[in-house]
Amino acid sequence: MRHKHIQYSSGFRRISCLVVLILCGLSLSAQQTEAQLLLKLKKSTGIEKVKLLNALAVASRNSNRDLSLQYAGDAFKLALAINDRSGQAISLKNEGIAWFFKGKNDSAVVHYGRALSIFTDLNDLRGISGCRNNIGLIYQETGKYKEALDCYQVSMNADEKLKDEQGIATTLTNVAAIYVYQGENRKAYDCLQRGLSINRKQGDRNGILEKLNSLGTVLLNMSKIDEALYAFNEALSLAMADSNIYMQSMCRSNIGFIYWQKGFTDQALSYLNEALLLSDEINSPERTAYTLKTMADIYVDKKEFIKANELLIKVLKIHEENENVREVAVTLTAMGKVLLLQQDVDKAIAYFNQSLSISSGIGAKTEINDNYGYLIQAWSVKQQFNKADSFLDLHASLYAQLNRGSDSLLVTESRNDTQNRPDLASVKPVMGKWGIAFIMLILLFIVSISFFPENKDSGNIG
Repeated sequence: MRHKHIQYSSGFRRISCLVVLILCGLSLSAQQTEAQLLLKLKKSTGIEKVKLLNALAVASRNSNRDLSLQYAGDAFKLALAINDRSGQAISLKNEGIAWFFKGKNDSAVVHYGRALSIFTDLNDLRGISGCRNNIGLIYQETGKYKEALDCYQVSMNADEKLKDEQGIATTLTNVAAIYVYQGENRKAYDCLQRGLSINRKQGDRNGILEKLNSLGTVLLNMSKIDEALYAFNEALSLAMADSNIYMQSMCRSNIGFIYWQKGFTDQALSYLNEALLLSDEINSPERTAYTLKTMADIYVDKKEFIKANELLIKVLKIHEENENVREVAVTLTAMGKVLLLQQDVDKAIAYFNQSLSISSGIGAKTEINDNYGYLIQAWSVKQQFNKADSFLDLHASLYAQLNRGSDSLLVTESRNDTQNRPDLASVKPVMGKWGIAFIMLILLFIVSISFFPENKDSGNIG
């Protein structure tokens, strides 16, 4: 089974991120437009001006990262001048978020740390929660899942003391992403359902958008393609209505992936090209990387391996610069797959092993299992069946773990439009060792004829 890795985050032809996730966003119903805020800014002074500058930093976050950073920086300078400690902390946090979205994790961590120090001195639980959550997200991106979960727990504890359901809902999205990375799709689904329920009750459009995109990822991961497409389309409608360019790019990329899975390549490329234009508009290398990964997968299908490899090299460079360890592993696997299809088996094995080492180090079960599968194929091509067999038990056992319980997932929470909701896709049965062994016999026969033509249902999605 091809395991999805679309943006949460390419593959979730993708999580995170996670992916992408709306950090500390205000409910759109409570937000004022940038034009309204700018009018008020002209007449404001002191603490009120600091608040308005920070509000502008939030309002411009998903449309113009550089402008958001500028507003937050101006807010910090003014807060420092008038000794507004709370304003300083909020400004630093907003600068950190802007740096994070620009792919500069080191700068983001520095600003979050400075903000957290001030929030702690002020005993500001809401500020502590936000910073811990954001620091956790960076740990998550760099594959430090335990540290990330520790941060999220601190954040959740603070939100529970404050009875801040919106904060709890935001953290639940990030926790769900880690569960997906670890192959715990049921736990991820439960987290997202709880968060979506909170967001719908509060009318939090940003939160609903975030959860729908993440739920689409999990449903796709469980091979519920039509249900995932429904969730992504609903998310895209919200993103367009709210002029959220970042999420528009993410949703279009995910929808493009689904159309490709369904065999509609032209529609897929149309959505993906639109996603690229949007990610360029907001200068988001992360979003660009995920979309390029999906396009590379399409070129592999078309047997245009040189073009696919060129795109994957660009993707790898972005993820390495952003220190996104999990995505580095995913991309290395994809590059190995291209090499395997080009019959450069030894080099392909080297890429799979490198990816396996990275994914094992961060406990990314999905990626570990993908590499087991490809190593079985590669060693079988070399007719070194003892080495292939050494991965067979590992692959069968982990495959069963990843797919256990997938047939009992429910649709996203009931809504007024349930009559228009697509049915859940049928769930494939879990294969044991002998089921995989039988498939390997068939696979070896295919190898003798055509050297592993790619099957859309048996590869890794990156």
